[in-house]
Amino acid sequence: MKKIKLWFVIIFALWLFFAVATKVASSWAFEGYSEADVYAEPYAISTETTLINDFSPTPVVYDIPALIRLKSQEWGLDTNIMIRIIKCESNFRQFDESGNVLRSKTNDVGAAQIHVPTWGAKAKELGHDIYELEGNLNMAMYIAKHYSFSQWVCYK
Repeated sequence: MKKIKLWFVIIFALWLFFAVATKVASSWAFEGYSEADVYAEPYAISTETTLINDFSPTPVVYDIPALIRLKSQEWGLDTNIMIRIIKCESNFRQFDESGNVLRSKTNDVGAAQIHVPTWGAKAKELGHDIYELEGNLNMAMYIAKHYSFSQWVCYK
């Protein structure tokens, strides 16, 4: 009878450990995101393609919040602020429904809504193509690092 109780205690302890560990791990995975961000609409599909077997182009799908997090860390910026800014500016979309680069009426482009008349020449000088996702995010990081987050209306 003691052996059965001991096994029961061991199994219960293991179950409890894994239940807590799973809860903690899932909370870490979504750190910095609200429930609305996690269950938001699917992320934009890039118009970039890769060739598989040299004949079938396939769209590349980006996890934009993860890419923002990576770029923010590379540039030494607050990841949560950059995620909030880009979520507000474009809802994490680089392209519109037609596959064209997202563009505002005031000539802001891409996920970070980079203002072309203000930053277009500097982006070109730095080698950032603001019409592609990575270049757009790199330019956003440059602006935030060298000028401030206040360059975006969504930060204010």
